[in-house]
Amino acid sequence: TGREGNFALVMGAAELPTGAVDHKAFDGPMDYMAAVLGSVEWSAYSAIAYYFYRLNGEDGDGFKPGDFSFWGVGLAYTPIDDPEAGSLLSLQLGLSYELYAEDQQDGRTIEGTGGTVLVLHPTAVWAVGESSLMFALVSIPVAEDFDDPAAEDRWRAGVGYVHLLGHEH
Repeated sequence: TGREGNFALVMGAAELPTGAVDHKAFDGPMDYMAAVLGSVEWSAYSAIAYYFYRLNGEDGDGFKPGDFSFWGVGLAYTPIDDPEAGSLLSLQLGLSYELYAEDQQDGRTIEGTGGTVLVLHPTAVWAVGESSLMFALVSIPVAEDFDDPAAEDRWRAGVGYVHLLGHEH
C-alpha cells in the first residue's frame, strides 16, 4: 500500500490517588505503569509485540495489591484498507501471558492470591466512515494457574469506537 505503519512506543505513567470506588480522594496509594510496544507492517500484514507492567502501591492500611504485568504478540491481516473511500477491515489474533503477583498485607504475602493466565484475543476492526473505526474483541483464557478459582478469568469481550483525528476530507 505504500503506507506501512512501523512504529515503536515507550510509556511511563504515575496514577495519582485522586479517589475511586476503593478509597477516598487523595487517601489511596500511588501506582506506576510502564509499557513498551513495537509493530511492523508489510502490505496487508502486520505484527506487534508488547509488554506492560503495573506497580501497585501500598494503601494506608498496609494492603498492597499484587503487581500486574503482561507481554504478548499479535498478527493482523487487513484485506481492505482504503482511507480515501473510508473502507477498512482488519482481522487480528493476539496472544498474551498475564502475571498477577500475590497481594500483601503489612509486607507479608497473602497466600492463595496471584496467578497466571495465557489469553487468546481474536479481534476485528472495521471502518464506519472516513474518520471512524469500530472494533470488537474477545479474550479467551487458554491456560490458567490460580490458587483461588474465583480469581480465574472466564473470558472478556469488548466493543469500541475510535475517531481518527486529522482524517477528515
